[in-house]
Amino acid sequence: MEVENIGLLIISFCLFIICFNSIDKDKLIFLVYIFALTFSILTFIQCIILLRSSYIHAQGFGIHGLISGYVNVRFFNQLQVMLIPLLLLPFYFLHLFKFRIISIIIMALHWMVILQSEARGSLISLIFVAVLLYFILPRESRKNFSRPLLQSMLLGILLWLILIIAIPSWLIGHTDFKVRTGSSGRLDLWLYVIRTIPEHLWFGYGPMAFAWAPDKPLPHAHPHNAFMQLLYEYGVITTVLVSSGLLIWIYRKLRHLQKDMEPQNIVVMYSILSGIVYSMFSGVIVMPFSQLILTFLFAFISKSELKTCYKMTNFTRFLIFLYIVSISTLLFNSYQTQDLKGVYPKTLYPRIWVNGVIN
Repeated sequence: MEVENIGLLIISFCLFIICFNSIDKDKLIFLVYIFALTFSILTFIQCIILLRSSYIHAQGFGIHGLISGYVNVRFFNQLQVMLIPLLLLPFYFLHLFKFRIISIIIMALHWMVILQSEARGSLISLIFVAVLLYFILPRESRKNFSRPLLQSMLLGILLWLILIIAIPSWLIGHTDFKVRTGSSGRLDLWLYVIRTIPEHLWFGYGPMAFAWAPDKPLPHAHPHNAFMQLLYEYGVITTVLVSSGLLIWIYRKLRHLQKDMEPQNIVVMYSILSGIVYSMFSGVIVMPFSQLILTFLFAFISKSELKTCYKMTNFTRFLIFLYIVSISTLLFNSYQTQDLKGVYPKTLYPRIWVNGVIN
């Protein structure tokens, strides 16, 4: 199923590029921004309702209590590291100028939720990449990049202190906030990979193998580190090729940012790099929605390089259609199938589906 999933993502990448190259640039940027804004607003409406309910009933909410609809709040944190940068678009384009204030407010709510959910990896990823880009960007571009980020971050900290710390302390007498210093089991999972990979060093244990790996220190279906997952499941050869290719691509894109100032590329690279850095602490590359958004972002920044289109014959189109339908059917049929439930009781947390059989 992992290979099938990768195949669908590759097709999605191609379809995204075809769509992007057929849409006017300003309209495309507007649509991308509206998606990030609307998704955030709808999420935070629900968050505010849950926060108000906790005030009324004088109940604590913990790190999972304000973001509903996710088995684990970390799945939302994975989306946040890629959505927050997209909310910077109004600070680069005049046709989005009227959205600047709402962007600051929504980004502040994102920072508040990151602090409330104690998402250390998200916080580190966003700040680390922001500092990196600040020193890479030309001096004249730094203001538009750093000022709204700092403003929203400060406002988010203020909202967190008032809404998450002060008011619950006053109503309940305590808060659920605590400073976590442990690795949440991640270090044990990474050490397990390092300890077991020599047995299948060159080609790994195969796709999805970590989900059912024996004697894991924790029942997680992935090691919460993209590099370690690639190493365990695909081996050293694939890991070196993929990692070196990605690093070369990132280096070229960052050099390109210094020369060709297309402002949308600054925002999208911030989003992609934040997602990549956070994938070293979380399952960004294994969750369906974060996979799709990352594919969307890679397609967006690659569209100008892949404008040449291959004219497909009707037979080729039929083959692609047949492939998509077949693979999608296999994936959807695997969703909560009764045949596999309970076969792997020690496997916890998802790979392909949030509530699928690999859970």
